[in-house]
Amino acid sequence: MQAQMTQPDLAAIVENAVTMMLGVDLGSAAGDEGASTYSLGASVQFTGEWEGAVVVGCNESFGREAAAALFASSADSVDPAEIADALGELANIIGGNVKPLLPGTASLSLPTVVRGADVQMGIPGAELWVGVSYGGDAEVSVRIYERAS
Repeated sequence: MQAQMTQPDLAAIVENAVTMMLGVDLGSAAGDEGASTYSLGASVQFTGEWEGAVVVGCNESFGREAAAALFASSADSVDPAEIADALGELANIIGGNVKPLLPGTASLSLPTVVRGADVQMGIPGAELWVGVSYGGDAEVSVRIYERAS
């Protein structure tokens, strides 16, 4: 079952979620030519008639900024659990905004968050459907993967 979404569609969803949740302006989307590895990543899975995932990757700076905005504290005082919560919530919000655009019915999983050096996020058995990246101080990438038929 094929769904349609363009990079501008995804960029609008991402920018709206980040602005509403965090009060942060990501600037202009740079297509999907961003970094391929990050220090933080989060994903939510879609299961049902359409299967795939939303994957968010970012640098530590953006993770700290997101947690500080979400928990009304300073970026220097957030702990790793707050950063994970903020990134997972961002993935969940983006996934929730993508879900109504998918064909048929789909359920959204709880977020999964990973942290490490040079984290490469992808979904085994799935192909990149659409992605968007942002540069500057807030290196952020959001990609949607569709499970191969």
